[in-house]
Amino acid sequence: MHSAKQSNLFNKPDADVKVEASDGVQFALHKRNLSIYTGRFPLKDSTVESDVVKLDESSQRLELLFQFVYPPGVPSLRDADMNFRDFMKFALVAEKYMVYIAMTACRMRFIYYVQTYYTSHALKSITPSDKDDLKAIINFAFDHSYIDIVDEAAPLLIMEPFHSVIFWFPVERQAYWAIYREQWVVANIEPEPPDFEYSDYESE
Repeated sequence: MHSAKQSNLFNKPDADVKVEASDGVQFALHKRNLSIYTGRFPLKDSTVESDVVKLDESSQRLELLFQFVYPPGVPSLRDADMNFRDFMKFALVAEKYMVYIAMTACRMRFIYYVQTYYTSHALKSITPSDKDDLKAIINFAFDHSYIDIVDEAAPLLIMEPFHSVIFWFPVERQAYWAIYREQWVVANIEPEPPDFEYSDYESE
């Protein structure tokens, strides 16, 4: 019988549960760590055969995720070798399994990403690709009620034409964005006094 490939990082002999990635790699883990540091593991849609829990994610993604189940040696996402798209997928997996420390790390990474990247560019210089990333961040934040992330990213969208931004969102979220935008404008943009001289209105 063909034996599954074992993770080099998670292969402790005293492990009491095995998790298998979509590419067949197995992780030897501890139920206690999973029960303490996650809130949704294993999922109902996981396939359990014997003592192996089969998940849909790749071994590369799970190996990074499971490091957050064994603190204090959790990795820095700032140093992780992955592009924005891979980071988004990782953040979704962290939310899917409710890996608390990973969720917090992703949340902070989103804020850092917005603060250090987008705020260093004038809005007019943001490329279509940048806007796609920002759209993904905003929708992720709304999906998971991370209003602090929305607050960081909102200034980059507020001054964009309303009709172009509103369609970034699903129909059910468009009204929410309209209300959020109006409240932000009222709270942050004070009306400027009219720039004219009284003499401009005197008859010649």
